[in-house]
Amino acid sequence: MITRSRALTALLAFTSYSQLARAQTKEAHVECTNNSEFIIPGTELTCEDIRWYEQSRVEYCGLVDVHLNCRLSCGVCCSDDENFTFQTWDGDGISKTCDWLDEDFKKEEWCRGISADGKIIRNGCKKSCNMCRPYINLAPSATPSVTASELPSSKPSSSPTTVPTKSAHPSSLPSSKPSGSPTSEPSLKPSSSPTSLPSSSPSARPTSTPSNSPTLRPTSSPSDAPSMVPSDIPSDSPSMVPSGEPSMLPTISQEPSSLPTFSPSKSPTSKPSPSPSNSPSLKPSPSPSVKPSPSPSRIPTATPTASPSHSPSDFPTPNLVVIMTDEHNMRTISAYRYYLLRKYKWDRSIVDVWGDDVFLSTRNLDRIAYGGAICENFYTVAPLCTPSRASFMTGMYPQFTGADLNHSPMYTSLKTFSQILQEQKGYKTAYLGKWHLDGDDKPGWNAPTGKDFGWDFNKYRFNRGHWKYFSEWNSNFRVREYVSKEEWMRNEPNPNKNDKEDFATDFLSDRAINFIRNKVENDQHFAVFLSISDPHDPNENRSYFDKLFQDQYFKVPETANANMKRDPAPPAWMTTFDVEEFDLDNVDQAVLEYEQGDQWQNFLQQYFGMVKCIDKNVGKILDTLEELGIDDDTYVVFTSDHGDLLGEHGRRNKGQPYEMSAGIPFMIKGPKIPGYNVVNTAMASVDFAPTILSLMNVFNTEGATFHGQDMSERLISETPTADEENRIIFSMDTGNSPTWAMAMHTKGYKLVVGKHSIPYLFDLNKDFNELNNYIDSPEHQEIKVELQKALGEALVKYNIPMLTRVSDIFLEKSLCTDNENVLEVNGDKLLCKNLFATALCIYNQDVANHCKETCSTKVNSCPCEDSPGLIFVDGIVGTCEEVSDKCSSSAKVRKFCRKSCNQCL
Repeated sequence: MITRSRALTALLAFTSYSQLARAQTKEAHVECTNNSEFIIPGTELTCEDIRWYEQSRVEYCGLVDVHLNCRLSCGVCCSDDENFTFQTWDGDGISKTCDWLDEDFKKEEWCRGISADGKIIRNGCKKSCNMCRPYINLAPSATPSVTASELPSSKPSSSPTTVPTKSAHPSSLPSSKPSGSPTSEPSLKPSSSPTSLPSSSPSARPTSTPSNSPTLRPTSSPSDAPSMVPSDIPSDSPSMVPSGEPSMLPTISQEPSSLPTFSPSKSPTSKPSPSPSNSPSLKPSPSPSVKPSPSPSRIPTATPTASPSHSPSDFPTPNLVVIMTDEHNMRTISAYRYYLLRKYKWDRSIVDVWGDDVFLSTRNLDRIAYGGAICENFYTVAPLCTPSRASFMTGMYPQFTGADLNHSPMYTSLKTFSQILQEQKGYKTAYLGKWHLDGDDKPGWNAPTGKDFGWDFNKYRFNRGHWKYFSEWNSNFRVREYVSKEEWMRNEPNPNKNDKEDFATDFLSDRAINFIRNKVENDQHFAVFLSISDPHDPNENRSYFDKLFQDQYFKVPETANANMKRDPAPPAWMTTFDVEEFDLDNVDQAVLEYEQGDQWQNFLQQYFGMVKCIDKNVGKILDTLEELGIDDDTYVVFTSDHGDLLGEHGRRNKGQPYEMSAGIPFMIKGPKIPGYNVVNTAMASVDFAPTILSLMNVFNTEGATFHGQDMSERLISETPTADEENRIIFSMDTGNSPTWAMAMHTKGYKLVVGKHSIPYLFDLNKDFNELNNYIDSPEHQEIKVELQKALGEALVKYNIPMLTRVSDIFLEKSLCTDNENVLEVNGDKLLCKNLFATALCIYNQDVANHCKETCSTKVNSCPCEDSPGLIFVDGIVGTCEEVSDKCSSSAKVRKFCRKSCNQCL
């Protein structure tokens, strides 16, 4: 297999070099504190705001004012307390000193927590916990610029003297540019094609011209591997040598708000990528032999996106590793969290919903994001296990696959992307973990005859269940599954066995690694799909991770309080916590009691622990690819079948159109993908199959039908086209009684319609927590109509399941509609649905205006006119004038078109 090495170049660009040197010398003995009144110029950030955010320290600590005022955050001075000791949770009873924190994973997991003997470790081990890392290298050997010819041509030594690198941030992330930035910057020309560190030369699309410059290849060895990914707990000094797992090099950015792009002479990764021109267009696929007949192979968009062109690749057969988790909330991935912090200008109340200090560092997942593309608007077409997985496999909406309900079997006549890889390129394929596409069979080990769906190796594939442990006493027999550690211990013949060997996440990951090694040894290209059941419940972890967050306190998100107070009220398709009805005046107390309960705290503590275990195993896989020398020839995808609200809006679990339920993580790195590429174009799980096949240079998809589109050009490019900027995707409820359907616009607008309720228009740019309905907002009228028409077309075109229950849907709010928010009347909190004293409608105008529909039988609370806007009825999207012939057959039309349907009193 062909391999390209990567080069990481470290260049310092700072004009105030001598000024900072004097400042550092002058302040060397000053107390290590932050100026609490200091605000970073050009921003709203304090010193404390940047203290735990690696890339923010990188951006701002290079400024003189920040360096002098934020001594603690920028690491001007610091040391460990030599008398400080603490004990860990492993129960060994041995007191540790700060020197024990000699590896990054220890820093990451202990420096934010409390020791077993109740001590705050970061307070005693300030230096070891990197609470004081200087971001300016003031050594006399530092030079203001480095040319390509001066860069090293071999692996770095164990003590490299390379200075910090220039920071790279996604170009689409908003940022406040600090004043007083340096006015000049040396040339930044990398010696080879970087994977995660871009050059300064702009390029709209990567080219296929490889660099002949000397290269450096990172390995899995911590002693010589250049650091690759950012970490919010950096190492002690600005060195290219990480301790333990990789972490990002310290950087100084002159332009915090912009992302340097890649040199047109070099590929964004260490491999050349194909030119997008002079190649045939993708042909439409013929229809498959499934029933019901699938719709056309394009999802409707406001401006249809043209199929991208392709040309032969220098690497026609890259490998593929897909890692899919189950029920994964994006907020628990630090790359997504950092993106949200940047987008919402560091408003932690929006991002850190479980408390100011409650968040995860997922350094290995971040390696995928920062080494490739992170998609900010990626959605499952159905936030439910089976339907979502079917859409990933086939590129079709679940209602056309047979797997539109949980535990429904997928049609055997369908062709999956893995079958196409087998047929067209002869890939060796393996599926490990949860499948959930073969009906009710549980656990359902291996693939039944005729149902392998293009996966050669299925020994570790099971159909259903959320097993916590597996064991394999004899490789000739099937795997044994256990629902809990207790059950595993009762049946495990070796009482001294370490539980991490059999914990489900570790067990499956290790066997995926074994498969990869075997294929590499036999010089075979491979495609591996690793399906991890966590962090889906039951929330149980193996040793170490089960106690990692036991002292972390998790708040119930504020959106739960708001929705449970009905201020604002949740949509009709949304249900809150499964608790008994309570007085609206006592919501705060009820939520607090729930929050302080062991059930809620343990649920989140173990969920976070499961994500950390997943991150650890992702690191093992990435390290293996590097060790085998195939990381540059392998696409690595990380995603999930759906999300989990984890208490937002008063709800756990999935099944809702909210961001943390229908929105899912999607990160990909590989041969053609430029690093630090933030992709804001709306995409969906039906896009996965055609996109991954295109990236892997498989263009003959005969026998398959895709409802999704090939979005590979968007992942390759750092600049969206006009069509991509206006793309609309769809998600839907596919449960036994579907209640909603959704249209999502790339620009951050989401329209959700319900079976019987008013439509909701969310503006994620203004309200990421999705509390406010902008359906009546005058400034949103244009985007609203665009989404209404697109969703109306999709309802029919894709036979969206809600139409099996109703034939008429409000796309606009009727003028005769109750306000579902709480109304205070004479000191009492009133809901229209509980309005029994009809006299209030007559004598209280506020009540009549608030509860228009409820009061309409007593007073003229509803205007005698037609509602403006659109309604969907019997496959037609129209105004009252256009649907007035439906008055007799549709109660919703009568309510929406009161004048045309003669409904006025």
